Amino acid sequence: MTHKKAKLYIDIDGVLLGKKEPNDYEICLAGGIRDFLAYALWHFDCYWLTSRANHGDVRPALEALKPYADKVTMEMAKTVKPTTWSTLKTEAIDLKSDFYWFDDQLLQTEQEILKNAGCLDRWIRVDTRANYSGLIAGKQHLARLIQKI
Repeated sequence: MTHKKAKLYIDIDGVLLGKKEPNDYEICLAGGIRDFLAYALWHFDCYWLTSRANHGDVRPALEALKPYADKVTMEMAKTVKPTTWSTLKTEAIDLKSDFYWFDDQLLQTEQEILKNAGCLDRWIRVDTRANYSGLIAGKQHLARLIQKI
């Protein structure tokens, strides 16, 4: 019997793409991105949840990462699945499913939708514009969640 993996929704800007220092102008890959993606892809069913790829097409998400990522990181990113939504990212999520969501900032309405569904704690706030190593802490948070299962 195989264990069904929880879904993990991943934003790009402010999560996978961040800044080495908050006041920097230059965008870069977040610290620990390769380790994070390897871990996430192994333990979760991963989906893009980004305005860069909200119409079921992953190409814009990959194009956003391409200027910054090496070949190995891009190969991992290619295995993340698409989502479809139009106004709110929460449209792409089955709120009754087992899921987690990495995003730097949710709209107030999205937060309220999660709260009303009893799953606001499924949002893992990672802001790699403010904290370059935020993905490392995010991965550790996921590891603690898995241990509880």
